[in-house]
Amino acid sequence: MRQDLDRLMRERGLAGLVVFAYDRYSPAMYYVTGQRIHYGLYFRAPDGRAHLIHYPMDRDQAEASVCPHAPFEQHGMTRLMDEEVSPARIFGRMIGETCATLGINGRVALFGDLPAGFAYALIARARAVHGALEVDDAHPDILSLARMTKSDAEVEQIRGVSVDGVMQTIMERGLVEAVGRAEVVGRPPTYATTSLFLEYFGLASLEDLPAADELRRIVIEKPPAPVTADAGLATTPPEQLKEASAAPKEEVPPGAPSTGDAAPAAQ
Repeated sequence: MRQDLDRLMRERGLAGLVVFAYDRYSPAMYYVTGQRIHYGLYFRAPDGRAHLIHYPMDRDQAEASVCPHAPFEQHGMTRLMDEEVSPARIFGRMIGETCATLGINGRVALFGDLPAGFAYALIARARAVHGALEVDDAHPDILSLARMTKSDAEVEQIRGVSVDGVMQTIMERGLVEAVGRAEVVGRPPTYATTSLFLEYFGLASLEDLPAADELRRIVIEKPPAPVTADAGLATTPPEQLKEASAAPKEEVPPGAPSTGDAAPAAQ
């Protein structure tokens, strides 16, 4: 996937790519790193050089990205917080300084789910720090172009809703098997049911399967909720709850300590 981005950056004449995950799941960050990094900055040049700046709690994910990386503190986060104050200016300056260090000069593809005002201030600060930077505004952007070359399975994986695990489970149970690949972009795998599938569901053939509209008309009743004495406690038999509710409550005079409170020391 990352090789596609390198090729597209060269074709469009971009100097680099910057992805900003700002305290939330970022499909763009997942695309370039293969990891769910919720707070970080990713830089990539067309020649494949890359660098990831991440929150300390994302250290394991950063390590798994197989990319040179460092925590925010190693890029002077404390110093920038004292000097810049505004988060948009802090990260804008970090982007500008890191791009200058990596030799990323010129138009860059910038990705991040940010409020408009925040993004404007961030870009303005980055350009003030590194005057050679410009933000590419061409459409479609290179991530969209790269996505067009991906199969549905790859796109689902990027979005975090991959069905690979489900397919693997039913394949292990012998209900379906891989039979080839579709002749479309990305060549996704195709599957077929097995004889065990028919036997398991008591079918003579696939024609005996109910139609989709029939399945939608089936009313699925939710099981009754377990009866508990309190949230988080184990299930309590109903008769015990009735006994507890029927027990007389001891009246406590106003100002007296409640059950469990320490009694005042004798004078």
